[in-house]
Amino acid sequence: MRRSFAPSQKSRAVQSTVSGSQTRRRGTSYILQLLNSDSPDCEDSVDSKESCSLKDGFATSSQCSQAQATETMTDSSQDTPISTPTNKRFFNVVYGKQSKKKHKTWEGDGVLEVGDSVVILKDTEGKVIGRASGKKFANIEEGNQFYVGSKEVEILDEISSDSVPFNKQPLKSKENDSKESCPPPKKKQKIEKYGKMFSCPVKSGSVSDAAKGLMMPRPDHDHQWKFNTENAELRDVFIDQRLASKLRPHQVEGVAFLYRCVVGLANTDYLGAILADEMGLGKTLQTITLVWTLLKQGPYGVPLLKRVLIVTPSSLLGNWNQEFQRWLGGRIMVYVVDQKNKFVDYEKQPKTPVIIMSYEMFVRCYTDVSKYKFDLVICDEGHRLKNNAIKASTLLNNIDCKRRIILTGTPIQNNLQEFHALVDFVNPSILGTYSEFRSTYEAPIVAARQPDANAEVKSKGERCAEQLNFKTSGFILRRTQELINKYLPAKHEAVVFCKPTATQKLLYEAAVDFWENRLDNDCAQSPVSHLSILIQLKKISNHPFLIIRHDDGDEDESNAEDSKNDVSKHLTSILESNGGTTENDSSKLNVLAALLNSLRNTNEKVVVVSYYKQTLDLIAAFCEQKQYTYSRLDGSTPATQRTAIIDKFNSSSCRDNVFLLSGKAGGTGLNLVGASRLVLFDSDWNPASDQQAMARIWRDGQSKSVHIYRLLTTGSIEEKIFQRQLSKASLGETVVDFVASNSTVRLSNKELKELFIIHDSKCFTHDLMECTCKGDGTKIPVDGDDKENVELKEDESQLNLKTVQATARANLKMNQLFHWQHHSSPFNSTLLKEMGLEMAESYISFVLRNTTS
Repeated sequence: MRRSFAPSQKSRAVQSTVSGSQTRRRGTSYILQLLNSDSPDCEDSVDSKESCSLKDGFATSSQCSQAQATETMTDSSQDTPISTPTNKRFFNVVYGKQSKKKHKTWEGDGVLEVGDSVVILKDTEGKVIGRASGKKFANIEEGNQFYVGSKEVEILDEISSDSVPFNKQPLKSKENDSKESCPPPKKKQKIEKYGKMFSCPVKSGSVSDAAKGLMMPRPDHDHQWKFNTENAELRDVFIDQRLASKLRPHQVEGVAFLYRCVVGLANTDYLGAILADEMGLGKTLQTITLVWTLLKQGPYGVPLLKRVLIVTPSSLLGNWNQEFQRWLGGRIMVYVVDQKNKFVDYEKQPKTPVIIMSYEMFVRCYTDVSKYKFDLVICDEGHRLKNNAIKASTLLNNIDCKRRIILTGTPIQNNLQEFHALVDFVNPSILGTYSEFRSTYEAPIVAARQPDANAEVKSKGERCAEQLNFKTSGFILRRTQELINKYLPAKHEAVVFCKPTATQKLLYEAAVDFWENRLDNDCAQSPVSHLSILIQLKKISNHPFLIIRHDDGDEDESNAEDSKNDVSKHLTSILESNGGTTENDSSKLNVLAALLNSLRNTNEKVVVVSYYKQTLDLIAAFCEQKQYTYSRLDGSTPATQRTAIIDKFNSSSCRDNVFLLSGKAGGTGLNLVGASRLVLFDSDWNPASDQQAMARIWRDGQSKSVHIYRLLTTGSIEEKIFQRQLSKASLGETVVDFVASNSTVRLSNKELKELFIIHDSKCFTHDLMECTCKGDGTKIPVDGDDKENVELKEDESQLNLKTVQATARANLKMNQLFHWQHHSSPFNSTLLKEMGLEMAESYISFVLRNTTS
């Protein structure tokens, strides 16, 4: 008898998604965008209903349709329901006119309200903009794009119902609301206490040599001429000793860089900066140090800052508050705007110098926020502002503040237009208007990257790239994680190639055959099928159960023809005819099961990352079946609960073995050092997203050796994604990857077939390397040295922005895999035991392994 693998009442309800034939039609150029772009909207837009209760194994579609109506599930770490088929769901979205353009122009921000069979699009004031109906909207995911009425919509993230702005109860009155929602400030927290931290600033020229190491750069004559109009006495500015003693050398350099920019020492006309350090280098601490220093000091005897606005993703609100308390304690007051602390109550403590709020809250409270004068605006995870048509970006640009800082650990890699938007936010007009920028820089640089570009075009492109680099390098700083490796415990990385099961091979080949048959039947003018197949292949690689399609019998007659060609329905019928599916039908899930079993009686915790909600639901069901307790954070987790969930998991007293993490909702900025192992269950097209996700546990505060596992289904589309990430040039030291913006080349049907086909090999990636090793872990000599590798990468990159040459060696590229251990099945008896995968040997074909210490 097969055991039930269906989620119990402590899992999440699973709903159907938009079928392949119902999604927005896209051409073969869109497939190239998925290959050559780092942030495609290829979330699970083609999906299926799933997750039903059975006595044995997985359910088939007919059994699911009966169980699904009554099943509701909750997060294992909470008692309140998270999502049920009858509950409404809400999403932050951007909307605009329907368009087939690659780069959309959005009209504004809105909220999408999703019911059982109806979706309603509203603006941020609650006004209805459009409606649509149908079961296809039941399982919307972040990143999906589709039509609602006459508007095209893109999903940004899921929000809880209490975060919907027009669902709020109206304020009774300013006076009454103040009494109810704003507790009196603590008497001990007074701004006057700042003075106890510093002695009086020292006059220029009177500092000892020992103190100069913590002293900020002095203003030159040009700066004094412009900013010291009252001829005030020049004062030296120091990093506070209590903070300076905690800063690492690269952080001191980062604080000095930010200081030069916002004070105007780098350029007296532009006061903005972009700190683009990789994750884990302490961007938050560097920023707090700058803010604290300038709240107390200035080069002309008075503090440069009085009020600072920090805008951050809602998931990081608690983290920012904690970091201020960690480094400064009661010496500084911060006002965190959230559901409990309204911005309108800030007027009761206007001398509080730091305001922290989410992007969403900023948009809602803009009218009130704009009444205050800010001396510095800081945007954490500022790559959100890459689209200057989004309302948050527009309103932030309207804030009357010249000093602006963007913090981002994710380089911008889609196109130069996004790069221009970020630069224009921190230093308006420094690169001119976008049309001027496009003709001066973007067009020549992109033209130089075309395969048929002649020598003259390439030369002009290189000159333009050098000029752009020169013009922006003064206010953009990026360092890589290699700078802090010596401070961290050992990191063991493994790329585990998992043999596809018989069921996975059957469905994979059926999906490719389905696509080829459509081509043979003159259906090539339906480009959406390419995207549909691509998504289905990724699902099959995770687990065949994810492709199950259910028919409720109430589809419109107009959809009959589409249903006939629906790949999800086609694959579901094949699966049903083969007796459904079981837990063992996914090699990756079996590898995960072996790892968790090996750690069951230890105190080690595991983070499991997936970019798809359905996959997290599946793993949650598995954890419940095997009695592993878990925490979970995804797009539907309320922002007010996220910090508490993370703190609880990181606590040594927490008994949760597993942390289920959405790579989209929690892949950036989170600290999960309570775990020492991380499994990347599936990969994103954007290599930076994978790097962000894998950095959640190997960072400051980690005391144990770290093990990171990237699971790939051998020979599948997942290997192609991995190879594409390896072939990307200089991901670590470039801010923009111009190759990714080359969307003029189209993939032929032959190239698409090569992309889709499953390769019968122990490791297709190793085959491409043409490596002559024996697969026993012994490293073989490689021609060339690290210097040549670095030069190659410098040659490949188009915009190298303030970096250290040595850091280029840290980036994982195909030729660097020669320096990893290569292990082929059958494996050495000790290898898998060391990795905790001894029980999964029959599911693994190849392992690439590396240790950083």
